Amino acid sequence: MTIKYRIIHKTEYVYDEPASLCYNEARLAPRSLSLPMFDQKCLDWRITVDPTYNDYRERTDFFGNPCLYFTVPQTHEKMIITAVSEVIITPSWDKDRTVPRADLLEKDAKNSPSWEKVRDQLQMDLDVGTVEARQFMMNSPLVFVTPEIAAYAASSFAAGRPILEAVYDLMQRIYFEFDFVEGVTTIATPLAEVLEKRRGVCQDFAHL
Repeated sequence: MTIKYRIIHKTEYVYDEPASLCYNEARLAPRSLSLPMFDQKCLDWRITVDPTYNDYRERTDFFGNPCLYFTVPQTHEKMIITAVSEVIITPSWDKDRTVPRADLLEKDAKNSPSWEKVRDQLQMDLDVGTVEARQFMMNSPLVFVTPEIAAYAASSFAAGRPILEAVYDLMQRIYFEFDFVEGVTTIATPLAEVLEKRRGVCQDFAHL
């Protein structure tokens, strides 16, 4: 069953002092993509800005997201950005069944390759998809793997365990062992602190 959504995203900035000029990048357009569980197609997308913008350019960023650059050249004390999108979602169906692909996730997890095999493929294969995925194995300023974090994950990754099963187990552990508490972390809170306190918000758990 295909479902059509109309999405309205509104952001309002209110400044302490008037701004004479501002430069902006907006990533508010849904991507058209195909995933194992569903297909997503963006039929239409438009953005309005108050006060009116000019000098705009559209591009696609490194991750494939539509990106709009624009300038507001006049003095203003607040700015309102409204994005309106129309998106169609079509579930993917298994060819031999009449149930959504999500119903087969448990079976798929057990039949997925071992995490060691996937690790080795990421190190050695040179196809475009693998090379692009390899960057997510690296540390970054906000996601730095410590021995404690590696040890926490290791209990989900027993030798020879299918990778999807291991990843699902790790996600379940984070869900049940950590508390969602607003205000106890910031974007710069080290992961080691999140692991120690077992508290945080979505960005902390995603980084972990």
